[in-house]
Amino acid sequence: HRLLSVQTLDGKLFRIDLDPHAAHGRTITPVPGPEIRGADGLLVEASRLVVVSSAGLTLLNLDPDARAATPAGRVDDPTFRAPSTVAKAGDRYLVTNADFAKSRSPFTISSVAI
Repeated sequence: HRLLSVQTLDGKLFRIDLDPHAAHGRTITPVPGPEIRGADGLLVEASRLVVVSSAGLTLLNLDPDARAATPAGRVDDPTFRAPSTVAKAGDRYLVTNADFAKSRSPFTISSVAI
């Protein structure tokens, strides 16, 4: 089993492999690729990683074992207000606008074409 994670402060990606034989039951490996500071939510779909940050969505291509990531594009939208996470619904990304800094309500969901 594998998990991808990001450190919000410096934007570094990590691959976490669950392994009962490893120390603490897991192996954590840095994933070379762009650093996306302020990253929050992640969505993995096949070989694509969508990284959510206050700057919008960053699209990365993952190698087959998720050991490296390369830039594949960006998605921004005027309706984004401090996006925090993303889900895929058909041919769209649904982006939660948490707006943590200002706490403007109602919190909203942006829908953008893939």
